[in-house]
Amino acid sequence: EALALKQLGENPKPVVFHNFLQCWDPLFHYFEELRIKKMIYQDPNELYSAFESSREVVAHLEARLAQNS
Repeated sequence: EALALKQLGENPKPVVFHNFLQCWDPLFHYFEELRIKKMIYQDPNELYSAFESSREVVAHLEARLAQNS
């Protein structure tokens, strides 16, 4: 739902995945498949960010927060 709202421009908040041990990779591949089938019109990589470490997640969110301040 968060990604659908993001695609529609209704969700300005960042969508972030902690992709520890690449556990979310199958979902990311599915998002790409949906884009190819034209079920998602926007590049999925523009809808979310994924990071392997929690430190990267926190740094990304802090940077976004600083941008919006």
